[in-house]
Amino acid sequence: MSTGKYRKKLSKVFSFIGILFMLCIVIGVFITISTSVENRYQNTLKQSVFSNNMLTEVTLSTVSSTLTSLTQDTDIKLWANSSSRSQYYYNAIIVKKKLDLLGVHRTSIPFFPAITTSKEDYFVISTTGSHSKKQYFQDETSLSAEQVNEIFDYFKKESGDLIIPYYKGKQLEEIYYFYQPSYSANNIIYILKIPRSSLLSATDSQKFIIYEENNILAYSHNDEKAVTLLDKMFDKILERKISWNDIVNDSFRVQNKDLFLSSFTRSDWKIAYVYDHIGLSPQQLLVHILLPSIAICLFVFVSSRVIVNWLYSPMKSVMDEVIDSENKDTSVKVILDEFELLKQNATTAKQLAEDLHQLINQNNSLISQKFYRDLIYGVNTVRNEIFKDFVLDDNSYCVALIEFSYMEESFLEDDIFFSKNIIFTHCQSKEYLNSVNIDQNTCAIIIRSNNIEEAKNIMLAISNTIPENQVYKIALSNLCTGLKNIKHCYQEALRILEYKYLYLSTEILTAQQVFMKVSTDYYYPIVTENRIIQSMIQGNETSLEMFDQLVRENFRNRDLAPDSLRNFIFSLLSTLNRFFQELKTSPEELLGHRIMLDDLYVNWNQPNIISNIRLIITEILEAVAIKSSSADSSLLAEMQNYIYTHYSTDIMLNDMADELGISAKYCSNLFKKLSDDNFKNFLNKYRIERAKEIIMNDPNVKVTDLCTMVGFNSSNTFIRVFSKYTGTTPKTFANQLHDAKYL
Repeated sequence: MSTGKYRKKLSKVFSFIGILFMLCIVIGVFITISTSVENRYQNTLKQSVFSNNMLTEVTLSTVSSTLTSLTQDTDIKLWANSSSRSQYYYNAIIVKKKLDLLGVHRTSIPFFPAITTSKEDYFVISTTGSHSKKQYFQDETSLSAEQVNEIFDYFKKESGDLIIPYYKGKQLEEIYYFYQPSYSANNIIYILKIPRSSLLSATDSQKFIIYEENNILAYSHNDEKAVTLLDKMFDKILERKISWNDIVNDSFRVQNKDLFLSSFTRSDWKIAYVYDHIGLSPQQLLVHILLPSIAICLFVFVSSRVIVNWLYSPMKSVMDEVIDSENKDTSVKVILDEFELLKQNATTAKQLAEDLHQLINQNNSLISQKFYRDLIYGVNTVRNEIFKDFVLDDNSYCVALIEFSYMEESFLEDDIFFSKNIIFTHCQSKEYLNSVNIDQNTCAIIIRSNNIEEAKNIMLAISNTIPENQVYKIALSNLCTGLKNIKHCYQEALRILEYKYLYLSTEILTAQQVFMKVSTDYYYPIVTENRIIQSMIQGNETSLEMFDQLVRENFRNRDLAPDSLRNFIFSLLSTLNRFFQELKTSPEELLGHRIMLDDLYVNWNQPNIISNIRLIITEILEAVAIKSSSADSSLLAEMQNYIYTHYSTDIMLNDMADELGISAKYCSNLFKKLSDDNFKNFLNKYRIERAKEIIMNDPNVKVTDLCTMVGFNSSNTFIRVFSKYTGTTPKTFANQLHDAKYL
């Protein structure tokens, strides 16, 4: 009994085809059902819109006829043009009765008409009676006083209609329709209050827009989210550029929303209803999609097995003969690779051909190595007949140079040879790669590529084939065009390798990475230099900490090129020069001996250059500390003497700094450092002590005179400061002295 891998592949193929067929059927069924469900949903929405439109049509027709009746009524015009108060009230009663009569005929569709004029002393006549304008709008409408003022200001300048929606909470509650005919000479204003329930039978959650031509009259909801949505829908309506006479039962979809547009025969108003679009329910998916899918899977499984057995029958007969000739026990199930059996018959014949081909390849390999080596060294071999099969086209090329290093005791020359063999084999399998053995530790690869990033990725793939225990560095040149420039690429790769010790953590070095790293790449900001100099001037040892941190940043965290290293050393030496210039001294005066800065500049590349610069900074800090300690006493004495001499005048810290010839900031820091107190506090305490002495000598001295004598400009300030340092006022202090004297 035999079976094979080919049969399993056939089963997989037909299973895949069956599954694909099943998916096509399921997708087709899904689309059909989705379309059916969507059509039913659309019909439901159309019925809902139709129901809403029936009520809206009746309401707008009734409102329109009512407004027409009112605008044509002569009694209303007589009332508006009444020449006397008695005639005004008489006509008002008649108008009220007519409004009541209109109310009888509209009981099924409640809306509330009213009439007034733009004259300030005229009342508003409604179905509930005559009211002052303030009372009517306050009791019978939901409009604010500000809105009412805006309405009458509008009709003083304009005529026509004005529509104001009122929202209760976030939902449309009422629509107020104001109308003043343009032909009216008596400024009559007709008011219609239309409740939402009279205009629409839509649910509270239903979203819609009432609009007229390009203007929105009212939203169904006025919260920010709903208004944003409805504005977006209205923009889509305007984009469609629908003729206003064609908006009867027009509908379309915007993203996941269904829009239904409606117009009405007796009004210019339009309504756009917004519905959420829905898809199939989970129950529908189960019945219409999942169950048919299971049935189709069973059908595919059975049919694929039948087809596979039919197609495999010729191969099965061949395999049975092979098995019978080798193993007579048919009860043993043998799994074979059918095509492997066919290959074994051709293996012996091919072996001889492969041996011959291998000899030819070895010979070609030697010739190719000679050709590509001459190519990178610039030897003209293109016209040599022996190399005709290896001549390259004039495309874009770059050269990668791989150099192996001996870093471990277990690393032998044979390991390098093995790695180079791996690279050579890899290059032979790629027509765009050609490897060249340079010397015992180095090999080169000529890469045909139009993109340096692509060449870098190729070298990354090659580096992954090299054993992990070997240490190597790869230099990748820029691209060049033509065979004659491959020599320049090789020379450029050699120059790149010169920087290998500056990039210990990088395996692949590129020309851009190395040659763009010039002298400006070291880290030494001017702010750091200023801090180091100021710290040295103060004799603070934090300057050494900043120096050490700067060295760590440039030597441990950065790979400085030679030019960058030189410029960094020059910058440190320049900092020493700046220090002596800032202090206005020389090394001989401060340290007692010369510093050979010129020699340091010349020998910048010596291994001990950094330690020598640090030693100089240490010497400077010690000298500054010695000098500062001897000058502190005399400098503090000068500061205190200035305060003792000028305390009775209005002196400031700037005055003392100018006297000493230093900056105010430095003077403040120095005074606090030397006296453990700030300038203002020391001055005030001394002034109060002098004031106490004056009071002791003359207890009757006036406070106004006393504050001037000790340098205060204000008596209140003097009393406050005196109380701060003594705990009592000058007068109380004088009384205490007087009482103590006569005890």
